[in-house]
Amino acid sequence: MKFVGFTLDNDRTTLAGLPQPIHEGVAILKKHMYRSLAEVQVEVRIFSSILFWVFAMLHVFLLQREDEIARYPVSKPEGEVEQVPAEVLYQAMVTRPDKNYLYLKQ
Repeated sequence: MKFVGFTLDNDRTTLAGLPQPIHEGVAILKKHMYRSLAEVQVEVRIFSSILFWVFAMLHVFLLQREDEIARYPVSKPEGEVEQVPAEVLYQAMVTRPDKNYLYLKQ
């Protein structure tokens, strides 16, 4: 039974109602607690399997998007393109390949 006046069955972690020095002591013990190599390897294996599935799902999504673009190349515009000088030059070259590029300064 802790300081709050009632007990929780099978509770070994709650610090509610305990004084601040106890909180600090538990924090220090948790910080410096020994963890076996097996525990660390299990955590790494779990994390790596989650990461693998995230990358697999991202890969599937990108492949679907690539297939969609290949099937319907002009049905979905890519949006507004920022009109920087290089883009203006490129558009001029594509739309008027037989003309002189000096008309861009007009």
